[in-house]
Amino acid sequence: MVLKSHFTLLFFFLIYASFAQKNKSDFAIGFSSGYGHELKNKDYEFNNKYYKIHIGYVIKNPKLYTLELIIEPEINFANQTLINPFLIPVDDPDYLMKWEYYSKTNKINQYILNLGNLIR
Repeated sequence: MVLKSHFTLLFFFLIYASFAQKNKSDFAIGFSSGYGHELKNKDYEFNNKYYKIHIGYVIKNPKLYTLELIIEPEINFANQTLINPFLIPVDDPDYLMKWEYYSKTNKINQYILNLGNLIR
């Protein structure tokens, strides 16, 4: 299901990009996705996937520069697992409870909205 939605989005943006240069527009749209994981870390494991949509609108276009408004909604899906038990102090009274909690895979979902201006 996820793979099908990826190909549908890719097809949509390829069709959109093929007609994008015919009309000069003040509106721009883009899509970005990616994944990553922590390398060479023996203490914990961290995996991440993200999806971002870039929306740009030209506010002002004089001869010397261009002023754009940028809106980028983003969603991140992360998984984190503690591997090294010695990161929690052994003399901590809640050592076993903390070890059980942090050694399980914690799922983190982040919803982000980036707003900005771009001057070219």
